[in-house]
Amino acid sequence: MVPGDENRKVNLNADLTTDVNASGHSLEVNWDIGSHTLTSISAYRDWSQNSRGDNDQLPVDVLGFIQGGKSKQDQYTQELRLTSPAEQFISYVAGLYYFDQTVDRKFDRSFDISGTDRTEAIADFTVDSLNYAAFGEAVTHFSERWRLVTGLRWTHDELKFDFERTGSTLGANPQPYFKRDTDESKWTGKVALEWNVSDDAMTYVSYAQGYKGPAFNVGFGSTPDNTDPVDPETSHAYELGLKSTWFENRLVFNVAVFHTKFDDFQASASEFTPKLDENGNPVDENGDGFDDGVFSFVLANVGKVETQGVEIDFTALPVENLTLSGGMAYIDAQIKQFEGAGCTFGQSFRGVGYKGQTTCDDSPATQDLGGGDLPATPEWKFTLAASYLIPLQSMPFDLEINGNYRYQDKVQFLIEQDIYTTEDDYGILDLSLVALDHADHYTVTLFTKNVFDEWYVNSINAFADTFTPNGYGHNVPRYAERTFGIEARYRW
Repeated sequence: MVPGDENRKVNLNADLTTDVNASGHSLEVNWDIGSHTLTSISAYRDWSQNSRGDNDQLPVDVLGFIQGGKSKQDQYTQELRLTSPAEQFISYVAGLYYFDQTVDRKFDRSFDISGTDRTEAIADFTVDSLNYAAFGEAVTHFSERWRLVTGLRWTHDELKFDFERTGSTLGANPQPYFKRDTDESKWTGKVALEWNVSDDAMTYVSYAQGYKGPAFNVGFGSTPDNTDPVDPETSHAYELGLKSTWFENRLVFNVAVFHTKFDDFQASASEFTPKLDENGNPVDENGDGFDDGVFSFVLANVGKVETQGVEIDFTALPVENLTLSGGMAYIDAQIKQFEGAGCTFGQSFRGVGYKGQTTCDDSPATQDLGGGDLPATPEWKFTLAASYLIPLQSMPFDLEINGNYRYQDKVQFLIEQDIYTTEDDYGILDLSLVALDHADHYTVTLFTKNVFDEWYVNSINAFADTFTPNGYGHNVPRYAERTFGIEARYRW
């Protein structure tokens, strides 16, 4: 097999298996209390996964490396919300929110360098997350055209985990049981001024604060020394926008200009935790030229990040039975400050990081990502969709012809700004013909995905130097090639 930018083939010597089970239930109840409405939303979800695969990504075993694990998650949420009548001078909504989640994880990793002496270690850990909040939003109607929207939320997070690693294998010694916890509270607010320019157009300006709670990086290589909590992420967002309808509601047109500043932005990044001797120096027990240790992807505080741009969307009915919709987004998302960031495996192998930095050849390998792009954030995105309904009075169904085109600019997938983890711009066209039952019971759809057979991927990662020096792999989505199909749905 020859690797390439548009490669769809793999050459592995082990099966790739992932078994997932998930279920969810929710209940919404509304009570009328005088002129107010009390709403209760209760929800429960559970999820489990058992996975094992070819971890070295090669057609032969390297160091006899095997790893896999089981995960289980349960979560419960409850929201209570009181809503006032909308017509009064000050209308409002106030409520309480509760979230409780438990994640159990068992992960095993083993090596057999000689082929006759397998060593194994098993990490067993549980993470509990508790989040509750009180919130309220009020709309003051100064006149028929002017409104002031104010909101306030108090959020409290409690996070804890316990961890134990038994056994011993390459780069991982036993870790006696330990546990850690953290908690944070934060007030956030919002204020917006809305003005009805006319009966068909409203403009607004708003300021809102954002908050994302703390986190722990708990994984196979966890120790009491490398599990300090990740700080909460906060943001300040400013927005100016217009929402409007035109031509007797035959055109809806909206536009928004925004600027957001993030502090302690949380993002996934690569990290190598070296194995140290009693003097604190890295060790290379097997003499392969690489420091022993554990590679992992961790959640880290980037530092300061800014995003700004403009978003436009529209829906139009130019003629009877024809609907057009679409949008455009320009987003400038940059890392303003992130010193001491990690390097990808490929950057470390080449010794060259973002903008030619040579510090990726150091131990530990770090770089300054100031001025880099936020991952998975293309600068330009466009969408355009058309739907035309053909009534068939003599048939039990109508026909609908649909077309959808989407385009996005080039994108960087990893925060480390590796030059080999970027995707070029691409555009995808989908077409479909749908039979719609007059009684609204069934639909039958003939579809073509990716009509022009445009190649694209949804992620690119660098492989560990131990297995594939300077190697990369990409994940190919289901519709990265032209696909034909039929779909039938029935509603009772």
